[in-house]
Amino acid sequence: MHIIKNHTTMRKIKTNMLLTASVIVATLLFSSCGKEKSGYNLDYLAVQLSKGDSWSIIDKEGNVVVKEEYPAESEISEIRDGVYWVKTGDKYQLYDIENPKKPVIDEEFSDVTIFSAGVAVVSNPNEQIRFIDTNGKTVTTLGKHIKRCYLLSEEGYAAYCTQENLWGIIDCKGKDVIKAIFSNIISWNDGIVLAEKRTDNNLVILDIASNKTLGEINTEKYDRMFSYISEEKLVVKNAGNEEGSYIVLDKTGKKLFDIKKSFARLGCLFYSNGYLVFGNEDQKYGVANDKGEITIRPKYDDLINNLGEGLFMAKKGEKWGVIDSEDNMVIDFDYSDRGFRMGDKFVMPDGNSYSLINRDGKEIISFDAITAEHRSYVDYVDMDGLSTSVINTITELEKALPISQAVKTAFKDLNIENAHYSRGLTHKDNIDDKIQLELELMYDDNLAEEKTHVEKVNDGWFTYERKVSDGWNWSNAIPQNISGTISLSYGKGINIKDLYKTLMTKLSEGRMKISDTKYSKTVKTRNETVECQTELTLNDENIGVEMVFRR
Repeated sequence: MHIIKNHTTMRKIKTNMLLTASVIVATLLFSSCGKEKSGYNLDYLAVQLSKGDSWSIIDKEGNVVVKEEYPAESEISEIRDGVYWVKTGDKYQLYDIENPKKPVIDEEFSDVTIFSAGVAVVSNPNEQIRFIDTNGKTVTTLGKHIKRCYLLSEEGYAAYCTQENLWGIIDCKGKDVIKAIFSNIISWNDGIVLAEKRTDNNLVILDIASNKTLGEINTEKYDRMFSYISEEKLVVKNAGNEEGSYIVLDKTGKKLFDIKKSFARLGCLFYSNGYLVFGNEDQKYGVANDKGEITIRPKYDDLINNLGEGLFMAKKGEKWGVIDSEDNMVIDFDYSDRGFRMGDKFVMPDGNSYSLINRDGKEIISFDAITAEHRSYVDYVDMDGLSTSVINTITELEKALPISQAVKTAFKDLNIENAHYSRGLTHKDNIDDKIQLELELMYDDNLAEEKTHVEKVNDGWFTYERKVSDGWNWSNAIPQNISGTISLSYGKGINIKDLYKTLMTKLSEGRMKISDTKYSKTVKTRNETVECQTELTLNDENIGVEMVFRR
């Protein structure tokens, strides 16, 4: 498995609309690493047989094994080990392909990963991250010091991040196998970890089983190009050389060979089943083997790193098909977008529908939409702590402080030079990278005022007085009103309704209730009494904030 600078590598698949194969393939292929089965060969797939139908599930032979069981607005995860998640509304429930009508367990989760090594990572707000097995039983509960945990690799290891933003590796039972001392974990597949050191940002290569260092990569010499170690190889290029060839290193960081006349292609560059897709300066793509020999010259308009058994999705002109490692055509170039494998067959898009095609090009079954939601990590969400942070910001603003005072608290980075003749400003805040708070504050006077003094000037003819600026200072302006939104960062495991409920509970403390959504607080400022009425309203995707000061 791999990550890049702590960001998720999975893109959420929306199921309330027709999905293109390019989206699902990008999600399945490029989000999984090493020996992961994801995207290379699916056993089952959730489909809408006709657009707008409830979700069904087909097997790799094209048989409908679950028919129209889940509402069209639901989302179905990738199906692994015979189990899968169904997301209805904001909650996930676990189902088994053998008993699709009833959840495996009654418990629901706010955030989950798919199963890998027989384990999924799950979380609920105010609850520590857990590992559960395919029967829904808890394998282990992680400590509160772990704020994020990623999908396990096939070998049963996962990267995690602490509250102090340090990274380490745990096994499928929650045991620390590599201590959290790194600033980032790049990959953790095939039993090898590629980690970023805190001291010099160089990359260290570790063997998980022995916890021994295999080698180190100087990031001033090589760019890692968003890649990771796979099949004991790492693809890099010379740092600062955009035109340079790919260089392939072994698992100790030593150079094996380079691939001539290749260039930096967007996305992950990794070996899979002995092959690597590469591009040239003309943006044509070919294939090299694990010795660096070019087996398919760069001639295709796109190639998807292989599907197993030496098979590749290839694009020629505007059409997609399937080729093998000897450049023989397996599936004709007749399809509108790239597809993926199911057993010895292929799911291929054709306009607004999909077909399961065998190697003779015969259609087995067609359907109108597909879904395979694929989350790569979950977070420990301290809803109480996050809500307290938001309310603390609101409490500071309720004081109706002049900007000269507020700048010392909520507006440390505000630039006075941008406040000339202005009565308003925008406050943006990220609460633990999960909640985004954006507010517009309107004041009763200009935010900044110019200080001046008078100097006498003689121009050789006359002596006169001239006003000279001493610069700008914050004024004593007091807010009239504040409005804005509280929104969620994508994929952070928080339900906007749950957040709203928690915020309203905290807002009611120490304030007078005006209505179900509005509370009042009285403060003194400038020797006058000011009432602040604060209202929080729940919208579809965010929470509205409105604060009005009454004098």
